[in-house]
Amino acid sequence: MENRTKKAQFASIVGIVANLILAVVKGIAGVIGNSKALIADAFHSASDVVSSIAVLVGIRAAQKPPDPEHPYGHGKAENIATLIVSILLVVVGVEILLDSISTLFSDEQSETGMIALYAIIFSLIVKEALFQYKKRLGDKINSPAIIADAWHHRSDAISSLIALAGIGAAMIGSHYDLPFYSTLTQ
Repeated sequence: MENRTKKAQFASIVGIVANLILAVVKGIAGVIGNSKALIADAFHSASDVVSSIAVLVGIRAAQKPPDPEHPYGHGKAENIATLIVSILLVVVGVEILLDSISTLFSDEQSETGMIALYAIIFSLIVKEALFQYKKRLGDKINSPAIIADAWHHRSDAISSLIALAGIGAAMIGSHYDLPFYSTLTQ
């Protein structure tokens, strides 16, 4: 049981560190590359730290021994962490939807730099790697919180793929002076 907890805690810490690095990389690349979509994605990565912290806290709390207030132990804490991650997934999905809709109807145009494209490709690779790592570990140690966090990384990889398409379309649109495409990532 101790080994399971250590592996789950380590995976959560990996997620926290990776999301912090991604937030910084995307934020800097978004500013330099003039991509509002990437700057917004940087804030999203920063908010992902919260879900990884929730998983870490839930896993640690689940290991506490029974006490007078919790005679059966604290094992449900990991399930509560899973619920928190699930709620955050829904909130982030709605946030991305609303941001995408407002962006489509914006008249603002600007040229997106190549650094934005590189940053989003980097994010896509990191998020998919985190999904693969956490999904396999979660299945191996039977941790619903780690599995939920893995799927959170997968949803982020998918949103990065969509951002990649948007940034790519904006770059093509600005290169060929197509006004509709250049508003996709604003």
